[in-house]
Amino acid sequence: MESSIFGAEKMEPNDFENSERALVALRDDDAAAFCTFTNRDEMPREYCCGPLIGFLIVAEKYRGNRLSEKYSFTKVGDYKTIYGSVDQLFSKTL
Repeated sequence: MESSIFGAEKMEPNDFENSERALVALRDDDAAAFCTFTNRDEMPREYCCGPLIGFLIVAEKYRGNRLSEKYSFTKVGDYKTIYGSVDQLFSKTL
């Protein structure tokens, strides 16, 4: 799997915009989950939405503990990413 899938190409040189971040959820000293908070993520420009929580990964032993937060989001639909794959888009009004 390419490192770009996990946002490494942005993290190593700290290439995030001011409002973007990489977040890690820790349980003691163990990384339980990881995600990026970005303006565009892998969303094509024709979609006008954001900011986006992307590249959400929960460590296998922590799955099922609602760390992914999708439980309070509404699925909008599927979309074609800038990489040509299909992903799901969820929304939440804050």
